[in-house]
Amino acid sequence: MKSLIYLSHNNSMMQDELSFLVDRFKIKNKSYGITGCLLERHGIFIQYLEGPVASVDCLINHIKQDKRHSVQFTLEQKVKKRRFPEWSMQLLNTGTQVEEVLYSKLLKRLVKAKRSYRSRWRFVFHSFCVKKVWKAIDTLAAVTVLDDVTAPKDTFRY
Repeated sequence: MKSLIYLSHNNSMMQDELSFLVDRFKIKNKSYGITGCLLERHGIFIQYLEGPVASVDCLINHIKQDKRHSVQFTLEQKVKKRRFPEWSMQLLNTGTQVEEVLYSKLLKRLVKAKRSYRSRWRFVFHSFCVKKVWKAIDTLAAVTVLDDVTAPKDTFRY
């Protein structure tokens, strides 16, 4: 099984269209055995996908060709266990404090990982940044399972 996270910028999608598409993708993802979540704020998307390797590869290729947004950066990881087994696709609009903090931290981690990949120290710094991204996803999964807006502050230390 494979997990993948990507960062993209909205080119033309409105909020109503996004909600409609997420409802459509929930059905499609379920049929392909894909689970995950989509975080969106101010036109910046962070999407996490997990499922069979062929399904995830096919989906990310399709996403990269979609003109409504432009994929800036992707990270992949082999996984044995799903982080979001109940969600064929969940839209998190950072409406709660927990989602807001995790979105901000995850975005910061992804941007650092993207920059580190281009740096001359990438072999050291990039792997450190990538580990932080996956840790942030683990934290998001743990907090969303708890579904608790008043999660303790140490939840956000990763």
